[in-house]
Amino acid sequence: RSSDLGKFVPNRAQLNQIRDYFGEEVALYFVWISFMAKMMLIPAAFSLFGYFVPFGSRKDIVEDPFMPIFSLFMALWSILYLVLWRCHCSEFSFLWHTYDYRRVEELNPKFNGELRRDPVTDKMVKSFSFTQRLLRYLVSFAVMIVMVSLAVLVMVVSLNLNGYVTTKKSPI
Repeated sequence: RSSDLGKFVPNRAQLNQIRDYFGEEVALYFVWISFMAKMMLIPAAFSLFGYFVPFGSRKDIVEDPFMPIFSLFMALWSILYLVLWRCHCSEFSFLWHTYDYRRVEELNPKFNGELRRDPVTDKMVKSFSFTQRLLRYLVSFAVMIVMVSLAVLVMVVSLNLNGYVTTKKSPI
């Protein structure tokens, strides 16, 4: 009988079945999900320890004396996570013979660019004109400014309605 964690985290045989059916990219995603689920148990246990073991007075989370210890632990854990993930990922890429895999991206067949000579490769390639690219950048920038302004407005209204932003003349 497998543990309860095994219901959510696939074992190596299940990962190989996923690889055989869906391919290496999808299987590597499931490898990452299972690795992340296992690694999240470490900070979860540490935070539960910090929650149930009293460390002085706990009026607010900002004043909690356990917070600097937990922050340092999380910084070290995140470094450890990245190092262990690279090792774990390398192990599976070696087992699945994808350690020298390089993705070659092809142009979208629907791309309608002008044919120009590439100065680096000296081949004829489709490219986007500078004016069209600049126009799209400007439109994107304008939409972004509107959306950020809208987000700031919603935030200020929300803070004002919750009583965080008040003035002496404010009726709230």
